[in-house]
Amino acid sequence: MCRAIWALAIGPDEAACGRIRRAAGADVQVIAMATTLARARELIGESELDVAIVDATTPDAYGIVTNLRRLHPKVAIVWIGEEPPETEHT
Repeated sequence: MCRAIWALAIGPDEAACGRIRRAAGADVQVIAMATTLARARELIGESELDVAIVDATTPDAYGIVTNLRRLHPKVAIVWIGEEPPETEHT
């Protein structure tokens, strides 16, 4: 039996993280949620992630992506919103 995809939901507030969690679907287990760069850094460092779902309206969303790439280069990033970081494909 395969485990679910483990995701980190990153949004500007709890409500946005909740919407990400609901939209992720049945095959994705949102194991943590973050609304700040500091909290995201903490979770990135201690979590086994498959994917990070980042709402572009989150404060310092680009900094969060930079930290993800440095600490977990194999983690997939789903960017919700306009103007993704230059290092990401659209």
